[in-house]
Amino acid sequence: MADEVTEYSVRDYSAVDRQIDEMARRERIRTNKLKLENLKKFILIVLMIIAGICLLLLALAIAYRIAFPPEKKVLENPLPLEVTIKNEPIILKESSKEIINKKGPSNKIFGIPDNSSNQSNDTDVGNKNIIQNEISKKSKLDNTSVVTFKNNRSGLTGFMDVTTGWRWKTPDAEKPFNQYCYVTSVNSVVIDLAKKEDKTKISLYNYYTANNKNLTKNQWINLEKKCQWYSK
Repeated sequence: MADEVTEYSVRDYSAVDRQIDEMARRERIRTNKLKLENLKKFILIVLMIIAGICLLLLALAIAYRIAFPPEKKVLENPLPLEVTIKNEPIILKESSKEIINKKGPSNKIFGIPDNSSNQSNDTDVGNKNIIQNEISKKSKLDNTSVVTFKNNRSGLTGFMDVTTGWRWKTPDAEKPFNQYCYVTSVNSVVIDLAKKEDKTKISLYNYYTANNKNLTKNQWINLEKKCQWYSK
């Protein structure tokens, strides 16, 4: 009996395997791309939601500030005392007795001691002392700044006078170096209206201050018109 011959047929499926691997790789790449696009969309949606919340909070904050403005405290600046200076000339008077003695004959002729020279010397010394005192007083005032005020009725209910202050470097200054204007309410609250430096007028209008004191912008401007600025 002859031996049976066993035959094996071997087929090469490597090409099919490569194709399957390639298709699987493409599917993985497509899946990763879809995941990245979904992640980008998710991040964009989250950022849009956060931006919307921020805008909503900002709008609510602005609405609250408009509806309930903060009360601004008006600082009452201590005003310097008003100093009034009177420049009065110094008048030196000679006694009528001395004039008569000068016109009359000398007492030496009659053997009487002549006291007129002593009296005139005393008078001269007294006058010199008066002049020196006045000069010393004047020199002290030269280094003193002076503030003068001018008042004008506001004509507005709830407010009293509109006061304009002129600041002088010295009592003998030709013009003020600084000016300011304010109004006083019936509750003794001072509201600064405007100021003037050299020839430039600067309005101090503030919406929150005006709104807190129930003043419109036109009323504020009308009060500024009552300021009495130095015009020379």
